[in-house]
Amino acid sequence: MAYLFSLYVFRYITLPSCYLYELTGIYCPGCGCTRAVYALIHGDVILSLKQNPLVIVSLAALFVLYIELIFRAFGKKLRTFVHSKYFLWGAFIAIMIYTVLRNIFPQLAPIELV
Repeated sequence: MAYLFSLYVFRYITLPSCYLYELTGIYCPGCGCTRAVYALIHGDVILSLKQNPLVIVSLAALFVLYIELIFRAFGKKLRTFVHSKYFLWGAFIAIMIYTVLRNIFPQLAPIELV
């Protein structure tokens, strides 16, 4: 059902473009996320990675958190790396470096879909 709804949303509803990019011409860390999710829904993982690899990384982190939630629901304690302050700081620094690099190198910018 969610798949059918997403097909409807992406086909008939136009989503706004990134306001930061519209005003400044600078890609934010989230630029291309909608197109990346669209590519994932249609099974194109490579295009999703080209649009914005942070979507795949975020989904992996959410999957780890979901597994932790399942363990906690059954009374087991499972502490994963996602809660580590080193992971959070590392992710923040990686996102900032990625943001700078994608504005320097055009190969990292999201691809325009027609």
